[in-house]
Parts: sequence; C-alpha cells; structure tokens
Amino acid sequence: LYEQWYPPARSLRENFSEHGRTLSSLMRRIGREPDLAFLLNQVTPEWEKLMAGVADPPEVQNWLPNSERELRAGLLFMNEVIQLMENVYIELDLEQNWAHPDARGWMNLFNHFVWSSMFRVTWAVSASTYGARFQTFCEKRLQLTLGTVQVRIGSAEELNFYERLRFREYSRPGDSLWRIEIHVRSPHGDANRVVFPVGFALRGPDRVLHYVRIMNHVRKMGLWSRARRFMWSRGIIVGEDFQIPIKRE
Repeated sequence: LYEQWYPPARSLRENFSEHGRTLSSLMRRIGREPDLAFLLNQVTPEWEKLMAGVADPPEVQNWLPNSERELRAGLLFMNEVIQLMENVYIELDLEQNWAHPDARGWMNLFNHFVWSSMFRVTWAVSASTYGARFQTFCEKRLQLTLGTVQVRIGSAEELNFYERLRFREYSRPGDSLWRIEIHVRSPHGDANRVVFPVGFALRGPDRVLHYVRIMNHVRKMGLWSRARRFMWSRGIIVGEDFQIPIKRE
C-alpha cells in the first residue's frame, strides 16, 4: 500500500530516463575498458560470490589498483559517477524525495558506489568541487565522509611552495609545525589507507596556536573544526582556542 499510494513526484518522472541512459553508458564502459575492469567487483557486492564458480575467476581488487593507468582511469571515471549522482540529487530533488519508492533504486545504487575504495578516495580528492548541500546529503543519507582528519608534527620541508611562504611569514622562534591531513581508509575494514595533506598549523611553546592554514581548494568543509577537536583530544593544544586571537587562512 505504501508503494502504491505514495504521491508521485513530478521531478522523478521528468528526468528519470535521461539519467538512466547516462548510468547505462557508464556501466558499459566498466565492461568494455580493461583499465576499469577492477571496478566491477567494487561496485557489485555479489561479484566475488558470482565468480566463485567459474574456472578462472578474476582477481578481486578491493583497494586501489597498482597500475598508474588503472588508477588514472578509475579516478576520472568516479568523478563522472559523482557528477551523475549530483545531477540526480538536484533534478530528482532527492533532498525531499530520497525516501520516495521511485527513488529507491537510485539510493541503493549510490550505496553500491560509496562502498567502493576507488570512489572513497576520489570523493576525498574531489568533494570540494561539488555543491555544499550535495556534500551534506551524501554525509547524512549515504554516511559518506571525506575521511578521518588527523594532525601530526611535521616540518617545513613537507610544505608546498605557497605554504612555505606563509610559514616564513608567520613562524616564530620555538614554534612547532603541525600537519593537518585527511586519512581515507578502506571501507572493507582492512589496513589500506591513503593520506592527503590539507593544511598546517603553528603552535607556540605554550601549546597555543597562532596560525592555521587550510588549503584553498578544501575550505569551508569543516576540516579545521575537526582538526581542532583532534588536537584538543590529544592535548596538542590547550584552552578554548576559538577565544584566542589566531591568524587563519
């Protein structure tokens, strides 16, 4: 009764077929392009069981491929998938219709993709280039996060050119440099992970921060708030630092 009587959504009717054709094209590419073959297992949970009965089952690749060509192809392909997801989110109004019976297939498909290691790493790299509301939707409805924000002691040699300029401008005698990173772990619970630097902070001998910089392309995503909580919880900084004058970029 729920499925039969649920009010139809006009946005679902108008755009359903177009996005279905785009999806079919993407899936055909996985089957056709050798550099994308590793993704079939990652986006089809039943694939390993299905292949158990064949004479020469393909290698299962749950983490990132070792080949540069496969990694490049996988990253670009998953960006296309994310763009399709955002298009579906906007045009089918999934902010309101995410629980609609007619949207169930799309939501289940999204969950297939977000449990792919290649997708998780691509999302950490590219999420900042998509809309803020879409990012919030993915976190709320798909439990999709950028990864774990962690902070560790670092050195100026690790910084890029622009960060070194800021370091030379704002560092003071006795300062320690702390690297802010995103750790993207395998969704399969194994030890695999990849680490991306996203900024750095300068801390004085009194364990008080006086400078923080988050890289331009990943700002306004809550990374500094998460890094600050990490530093508080481990005693790296003291006091309520949001009340302390601090230079932020």
